[in-house]
Amino acid sequence: MVYVEQPTSGVRWNWIGREQKRSLFSEEGLTGKTESDKEEWQCLKPTSAVRCNPTPICLTDDSLSQQVIKFTLINCTCDSVFVRFKYVMDKSYFRNIKVSPILPKKLCPGLPEVFTLIFKLVNQEEFRSGIYFKIGFDVYDNVPAESLCVPIVTEFKKQRCVIVSESVNIPPIYPWHLKRNDQHSSDYIHITLHDPFPYHLHIYKRVMDLSKDPIVTLHADGINTELVMHDVEQQVSTEAVVNTEIVTHKTEHKLLEHKPLETHKAESKTKASAMRIAERIMVHEAMASIVKVIIELALDTFMLESTYLHLQPHESTKIPVYLTKVERTGYHQCYYDLLFIDTITEEVAMKKTVKIYAEVLPHPIKVDPIILDMSKSSVKHGYCEDVFVITNTHKLYSAMIKIKLTTKMKKMFYVEPMETTIPGLCSVPFFVKFCSRDFLSVKPSEDLVHFTFKIIIRGYKAVYENVPPYFYEIIAPCAVEFKKVYDEKYFKETDDEN
Repeated sequence: MVYVEQPTSGVRWNWIGREQKRSLFSEEGLTGKTESDKEEWQCLKPTSAVRCNPTPICLTDDSLSQQVIKFTLINCTCDSVFVRFKYVMDKSYFRNIKVSPILPKKLCPGLPEVFTLIFKLVNQEEFRSGIYFKIGFDVYDNVPAESLCVPIVTEFKKQRCVIVSESVNIPPIYPWHLKRNDQHSSDYIHITLHDPFPYHLHIYKRVMDLSKDPIVTLHADGINTELVMHDVEQQVSTEAVVNTEIVTHKTEHKLLEHKPLETHKAESKTKASAMRIAERIMVHEAMASIVKVIIELALDTFMLESTYLHLQPHESTKIPVYLTKVERTGYHQCYYDLLFIDTITEEVAMKKTVKIYAEVLPHPIKVDPIILDMSKSSVKHGYCEDVFVITNTHKLYSAMIKIKLTTKMKKMFYVEPMETTIPGLCSVPFFVKFCSRDFLSVKPSEDLVHFTFKIIIRGYKAVYENVPPYFYEIIAPCAVEFKKVYDEKYFKETDDEN
């Protein structure tokens, strides 16, 4: 819908739409009127010296609260002109309407002047109105005043407009920070409605199988909205089965016409009992599908606070998304389909897809080697020595490392240092030493002893809070000392178990 300028005198604007309607500024509105009955703007010549931007002024918000719209008047001539707001042509559609500035303004050539329209609507019906400005020129030019009529039109019939977050990026976390309602493991899907329509919002996880080429069919009703995916071959086979059933039912119907009444009653009872059994089976299958959905949601990597919402017109809401399970170190992602269902037609009005991303950071503390095998370590001055290295891979924060051994472990070997601080991006070697009689024996024992001790990690709270201890394993050839410390009874019990 647009306004076009008419070159004939007395005609300034003509409304063109699907239906040819009479304009406020057409010649047809002037017929049958004498000069005394005409308005001032109708007696003056329409001006071409001043242009309004935008033209027409289009009202798209049907809210009954106060609205503010700004527009500009531009002097298109080479001389200065004067413009003065006179009145609004039809005030019946407005409440508390006013245009500022009220005082006459001087428009310099080519420079725009901003005007403000403040109003409240009486109702939400479509209408047309206008604003009348009187254009004056320099008195020395002896040019008569002209009129500028700025049309006001409404376009309240809005298109559906829903804004949804394209992606949700949950902040990177460490596995030990994974807690619900924690700022480290959650984010929000933001939804904003910019239209006057209410919706039923259903959210479904998109399961993609790249090994198939599915046909997607969307079924929506007032209660359930489901996404059904099936193959072409399955569809063809289903149609064949349905056709076979139709032929079978027709054949049975013809045979029943020739059977006796008693036989027909007996078969009716049999069919009724079969129908009851089929209904029970359907109920059990429905319950099983519901339980399956609940289990899948419980085992899912991400969890949404709500999968159904009733949204009111012009509503803004947000849905929390939680990272509930760590499947691996690295990136996690998932896709969710948001179906906006019209509350009147119960049809899917639109569909939006949200991508959810999360990252699980690797442990900043690395121990090398993973297991310290001292069976082939070098012996110096009667001591078997080896080393493992702890590295702090974090770029900013240091970590405090403490080796925790049991009392009996301390009798057999020792670790140096037992406690230290490792700056960011640095490494510290830890030396393990023990002395065994096997080194002096002519026939050393072939038994190896496995020790497991704790490496306790402390540091900056945002990184190392609730971090679990690191369990490190050492394999050492010190069976003689182990038997001496733990007693022979320990070996007898283990042999019996084996």
